[in-house]
Amino acid sequence: MKKIKRILRTISYRKKTERFNRNYKKYSIQIPKLMKTSTLMELDFASGYITGQIEAAFEYGEISEKQHDELIQIVRYIHDGERERKENE
Repeated sequence: MKKIKRILRTISYRKKTERFNRNYKKYSIQIPKLMKTSTLMELDFASGYITGQIEAAFEYGEISEKQHDELIQIVRYIHDGERERKENE
């Protein structure tokens, strides 16, 4: 009985990990949209929209805390770099 419970726990853990990775990829694919914006207003809107989606995904348990922090850090890094580049043009 203990062996069956251990096996079921392992299967559940693997499914959860696969779901986190699948959702992480789904949200990370949206990040390059920040680099395609032409104005500062579009850049701010796109980064806010993506950040909101990431926050909602984290609240609903679609991504882990580590993935949440990593995605938010990437969005902020790209936003700051693109904003600086567009201001200097």
